[in-house]
Amino acid sequence: MRVAQRRLLTALLLGFALSAAPRAWCLDGARIVFAAQSEEGTHIYVMDPNGIRTEALTAGPKDVYSAQPAWSSDGQAIAFQEFAPGLGRADRIYRMDADGSDKTPLSEGPWDSYPSWAPGDSAIVFTSARQGVWRKGIYVNQLDGSGDIRLTGLDRPAYHCSWRPAGTAIAYSLHDGPGANIYTMDHRGRPLAQITHGRDFKRHPTWHPQGTAVAFTSGVENEDIHTILVDGADERQLTKHPTPDWHPRWSPDGTEILFSSDRDGSGELYIVGADGRNIRRVTFGRFHNYFGYDWFDPDFPRSVSPVGRRATTWGWLKRVGTPNS
Repeated sequence: MRVAQRRLLTALLLGFALSAAPRAWCLDGARIVFAAQSEEGTHIYVMDPNGIRTEALTAGPKDVYSAQPAWSSDGQAIAFQEFAPGLGRADRIYRMDADGSDKTPLSEGPWDSYPSWAPGDSAIVFTSARQGVWRKGIYVNQLDGSGDIRLTGLDRPAYHCSWRPAGTAIAYSLHDGPGANIYTMDHRGRPLAQITHGRDFKRHPTWHPQGTAVAFTSGVENEDIHTILVDGADERQLTKHPTPDWHPRWSPDGTEILFSSDRDGSGELYIVGADGRNIRRVTFGRFHNYFGYDWFDPDFPRSVSPVGRRATTWGWLKRVGTPNS
């Protein structure tokens, strides 16, 4: 084979390899993992926080759906939900390496969703409707082969759990009347506190990196992003828009919140400052819908308080004011 032909073949093989596997950039630096629907199906992707670079981590037939990705505390793995109704596979929780390799089932299923890692990545909590929609509850899997253990009771639906970055507290939504509120429990399911009160639906809690506050959605037909201190004080509405805003996730340094919204006519991802200012859009029309996302930065590892690294602490944010848009 001539030298020119060998070089051409090498270039073609290298190009194929780069298109078939994620590039190394998605393993370094700040990055957002998300699940979204496109013409290729519903898969998991990773992008930089500005939305400039995007890489697919999962692929496959259109009847295999991947959703609700969550970074491990060290950023080396991703837990997510996958189901394939056309193949007879119901929802289960899986984990994969940060580059999309080594996919392994974790939960028993069916109807498992919304995973959240324990500090140190020793366990995951997740929502499951395996005992029926009105008996939806929170389960824990210790990742040691012992199986799934239910943490919440059967009397009221519980869902959308989030493990505190350090410690054993788990925040979750509990249907407690006409609506739902945010509660906390420990890793054995023992009640700790009721954080929010009200008759609307307060859902999708997510812990501030310092564990001092929770962001969540609140509303009935039109949800907006709220934050509240862990003792139930100083609830603040960060967004106020005619279309719903969903599924908040804190930035690793606690200064911003990632969320999804139809406010520009289609489902996109946005970032808002933790003071309610400076909303900006970070995705632009490539995907149709978003089904969960999470934000990781190795400069602000989870389970380690960012106090001292930045001047922005919750006490500082309380003094900023509360505009919303």
